[in-house]
Amino acid sequence: MNNNKFLIVALPIIGFLFSLITITNIEAATAAYDCNQNVCIYVDQMVPTSFTEGIFMQADIVKDTFSDGSQAYPFITVQSALDYIKSYPDAKNHSFVLLTTGTCAPSQNLINDWWKCSFAVDSSFPKTVLTAVPGETTLPQMELKSYLSVVTLNNASDFTMDGLKFTWTDTEATALYSNFNVTGTTKNVKIINNTFEVNVPEYGAVLTFSKNIEDLSFDESTIENNTFSGRFASAIYVVNNGMTGAIKNNKFINPNSLLLDLDVTSHGVSVLQNSTVNGNIEGNSFEMTGKGIYGNNAKIKGSILNNTITVIASGIQFVIPSDYINNPTLNLIEGDIANNQINVATSKSAQSINTIGSGISVEYTDLKSFSVKNNTIYNQALRPFTDAAKTITIANNDILNFHYGCSLSAINPTVEFYNNVITTNNLALALNRLNKISLKNNSIYQEKTDIISRRSLILISNSPNTFIYNSILYADIAAIEIYDNSSELATKLISDNNLFYNKNKNIQFILQNVTKTLAEWQSLGYDKASFVVNPLYVNTLKQPLDLHLRSLSPAIDKGNNSYAPPTTTDKDGKPRIATGKTRKNIDIGAYEYQS
Repeated sequence: MNNNKFLIVALPIIGFLFSLITITNIEAATAAYDCNQNVCIYVDQMVPTSFTEGIFMQADIVKDTFSDGSQAYPFITVQSALDYIKSYPDAKNHSFVLLTTGTCAPSQNLINDWWKCSFAVDSSFPKTVLTAVPGETTLPQMELKSYLSVVTLNNASDFTMDGLKFTWTDTEATALYSNFNVTGTTKNVKIINNTFEVNVPEYGAVLTFSKNIEDLSFDESTIENNTFSGRFASAIYVVNNGMTGAIKNNKFINPNSLLLDLDVTSHGVSVLQNSTVNGNIEGNSFEMTGKGIYGNNAKIKGSILNNTITVIASGIQFVIPSDYINNPTLNLIEGDIANNQINVATSKSAQSINTIGSGISVEYTDLKSFSVKNNTIYNQALRPFTDAAKTITIANNDILNFHYGCSLSAINPTVEFYNNVITTNNLALALNRLNKISLKNNSIYQEKTDIISRRSLILISNSPNTFIYNSILYADIAAIEIYDNSSELATKLISDNNLFYNKNKNIQFILQNVTKTLAEWQSLGYDKASFVVNPLYVNTLKQPLDLHLRSLSPAIDKGNNSYAPPTTTDKDGKPRIATGKTRKNIDIGAYEYQS
């Protein structure tokens, strides 16, 4: 077989439409995988004209009796090409490229059609790349029905799938399924630049990693630059002690999520049952999935960064592990949650879901070196509910929401909460059973509407070491409320050097259901150096709001440096103590005025 001169030409067949592949296109397709350096094998997914149904057996198709991988006789199934690789002389010392074209859509009457469209890769294959040449390349396009998986990677190593299109359609599927299954001990498996389209009435997983171990002594596996679209329960499903590498720059599109009668089980990425992602979940785009990134007894050996997430219920959610009572194992996130753009849907069809949803919700999670920074969250809460190992930093976030701002609950270590901007028409902060939290230099604006269900901007419960400094609290409801459960530790609050304001200038506080004026509040020892004045935000009249300070803001230079956050910059990354009459004190709020 001459590996340098093969050209595959798609022949017209009744019932199929193929593109004519020219030699220029072949050269373009193989540029990344040089046929001078690799053994190139050609696959054209169509039944040859010499095959006559009723005369030849199905086995002839499965075994590719007519093919040798050459230009004249390309293989018609991926499995045939993979089997050929196994028998190639001195195969382990070669690298192979499968150049694939055509649409895997078996003729209507062909028995056991799924054989033709399925393939399996295991550790007996040498280094192999399966890639598409320009033109229509789809595999497989078929009805799933009862089949568990059409593509299986079992103990696969050094295998790359690049640029293929997988389409699954079935109007009769009645059970959950996995289209693409990765099991066993895997190493250096790369699934890149592919398109996965799933359209079935019942939910299933598109790409599943189950009971597999990633051999980290080799290059890590990656799932990158793929598009998952259609109707699915999970696009990437890491389950049952499964493991994968980084998940980067993928697109997850599930436009059917809004049609599921409040069913929010559809996820972009699910990590369950003691499973692991060895790397970052980074740069992905999630469009109208029920939830973006979901973990239950999950381990993320990296960070969750730079994702754009539009969802119905929750953007990033890690929940209490299912078997926590019998086996109190926590979720694990080793890196940060940072620079994510999260938008929780606010359409009328999703309203009842929004009341329980969240932008970021992290429960029962061991946060090794953890911070929540520079995230923008629209319409729902930032909700870490954790059992963490060290100080948690929540800083430089935009929480621009429809209902609740941020809910922090049952956190043992110190929480540093600073340089955050929260706009809300309801409760901005709920602090419940926190061992210690310091809120410094935050800017909060609550716009009164007809749907307010809470009576305070900040609600504190059973949190014995709570500090609020150098912050702007602008609200038409009570600024701070303390309400403790008598059976737990009482809240001890130190609050000072804050700026309060509302349109009526009647600042109120609530202590165990008793409303207090500012004077009464101060007589109890709270906020003695705090004051009431309009902070002069740049814009609170129309969306988008802007909580930067105007040049004449009374918040400029009025911060107390002793209460400054553990950073020398403001929310924008600009230096503190940048301007002002004295240039000795920081400004109050998340933003330092810059002249």
